[in-house]
Amino acid sequence: METFFKAIKFNTDHQYDAVDVYGDMAIVRTHHPVGQTELILKDMSRKLDFNREIFVLRPIDGNWKIILYTFNTQPKQGEQ
Repeated sequence: METFFKAIKFNTDHQYDAVDVYGDMAIVRTHHPVGQTELILKDMSRKLDFNREIFVLRPIDGNWKIILYTFNTQPKQGEQ
């Protein structure tokens, strides 16, 4: 599981909050650090990105694959 996420090349800095494996299913929760920027390709401008994400994975043909991805945006993410 850890190797899978290290192999992915994201343009954002995902902070891993939890990785939970339940048999043949895994749930990974992440957030972006407050103030992480994201490139907007349409006009090349940058904006603040405050995503919190959930990835649900299952092994398919021997490799972990993302079967569901969801996110929300909240400027207070990652704060206690």
